[in-house]
Amino acid sequence: MRSNIGSTVALILGALYLVAGLAQKNAGLVGGPIIILGALAYRSAKYRKSHSSGQWWRIVAEIAAMLVIAFLWLAQSNLKSAIATDPVPNLIIPLWAVVAYGIALVRRPRSAAA
Repeated sequence: MRSNIGSTVALILGALYLVAGLAQKNAGLVGGPIIILGALAYRSAKYRKSHSSGQWWRIVAEIAAMLVIAFLWLAQSNLKSAIATDPVPNLIIPLWAVVAYGIALVRRPRSAAA
């Protein structure tokens, strides 16, 4: 459980951000799903790296999650002004999701004893 605390916190924050976005009809509708998909893809990549069995469906799911993140980010109307006025959900959250996933891909898995 301790090794997944960061992604668990991200999942909870993403769900709260999505609910808040639904209630107020604002940027949470983009930021919340991106946080959730990013955390799930990160968690899946970590699991796949530590369990070296061939799980092609995990790779497909991770790629699909990254494509949905890119679509949600780039499909916004007037993205330039959205980034200028509210950079956290429109720039920082999508970049965080992609960078965290990339780190999970290149990092070596920790040993079970550590």
